Amino acid sequence: MAFIKNIVRTAPQLIEYLLFFLVALIPFSVRHVFDSSWNFQTGAYSDFTSLSLYISDLVLILIIFIFILSFLYQNFISPVAECSPIVTAPKVWLYFAGAAVLWLILELFFQTRATLPFQLYFSVRIVFLIAFTLIVSQIRVSREKLAWLFTILGALQSLLAIFQFYAQKSLGLYLLGESHLSPGFTGIAKIVSHGTTLIRAYGTFPHANLLSAFLIPAILFNLYLLIKKPQLPRGILLYLMLAANIFGIFLTFSRGGILALGVALVVFFTYFLINKQFSRGTKLAMPIILVIIASIAILAPYLSTRTTVSDNSTKERLFYDNIGEKMISDKPFFGVGAGLSVLHMKQYSETELQPWETQPIHNYYLISWAEWGIGAIFLIILIVYPIIALFKRNFTEFQVILAAIGVAFLVLGLFDHYFYTIWPTQLLLWLIVGLCLREFHVE
Repeated sequence: MAFIKNIVRTAPQLIEYLLFFLVALIPFSVRHVFDSSWNFQTGAYSDFTSLSLYISDLVLILIIFIFILSFLYQNFISPVAECSPIVTAPKVWLYFAGAAVLWLILELFFQTRATLPFQLYFSVRIVFLIAFTLIVSQIRVSREKLAWLFTILGALQSLLAIFQFYAQKSLGLYLLGESHLSPGFTGIAKIVSHGTTLIRAYGTFPHANLLSAFLIPAILFNLYLLIKKPQLPRGILLYLMLAANIFGIFLTFSRGGILALGVALVVFFTYFLINKQFSRGTKLAMPIILVIIASIAILAPYLSTRTTVSDNSTKERLFYDNIGEKMISDKPFFGVGAGLSVLHMKQYSETELQPWETQPIHNYYLISWAEWGIGAIFLIILIVYPIIALFKRNFTEFQVILAAIGVAFLVLGLFDHYFYTIWPTQLLLWLIVGLCLREFHVE
């Protein structure tokens, strides 16, 4: 009992440290893929149907365990005065969280038994993410430490991106989750410039688009630290990392990522305009503009290949989204089942799909509706409500950072699926939602 009491007393600090560790693990997709027939349900190995256990899974489970233990001990066994009181999340969010969990359980009874194991696997992950979000909203988190962590991680990933693009191959960091990269490999994100095939930068993420999504909060948290007027030499270091992070997102050649960053910066600088802090806004805007101009100038021959909307990548997105619309039309109420849309892609495609062509619907809102049916309303509200509700408050500087990141993520949801299908970016999205929820209790 004394051991449990010590855990409860130190739970706020312990959970905060574990949260920082979990954030540090997001870029590093270190996992164990279980040998299962599910991994080959599309006709070849697919990450979207594989059963995997990430190191971050274990950390997340530990966070949830300590939080529940602390909650039960304080409320039902022996209240501990030294522990921070548990804060209640907005009731509307809690109601929709409960509805989302109940809907996932209900859906298990309306899908075929053959796909039940994988549906259960995916559903449990969503439940863990909802629990994680609630915990983040209720614990103490050092804003500055979190901002430094994101900024440094982003800068490290950007440096890896620079070396990958220069070398046009992976750097051998496979133990850290780096993908095997080469212009000649199939399934690797590439651009073709003047007849030359070039890989896009991945960092240690499983795709270049995921790296771009991670660099958006890295850039915004970088700006938050610069707002705090750090003294030299920290200021120089922060500006160098800002330059690296911005250049890094251009090396991903992710149109959605670059567009979402632009939207986030508009939200961020609108805050200074509304508050008539023109000089502060200008001091931050000038280095950003200079780095963007320099990035475009350096990468102009390659970026020009991404300025079209008639390329194969865009056509593929529209193709997969069209399949998603067919799923919704066919099963609008319950959907095809949480996590199962990839298994049904061939069924709804008018053309025969090769195994490597069997990919998720490239739109967060469409894929959630296709899989959850009308229950997707619960899921989407859980994500959208905390972000939009921030705009009804008198912004603090940290809150405008979160709002800018949140809006950028909502924009990215229009163009890709990774916030729904890939674990590192799922964690990233729900972390930001949890931080937004936490601000409801900050004066």
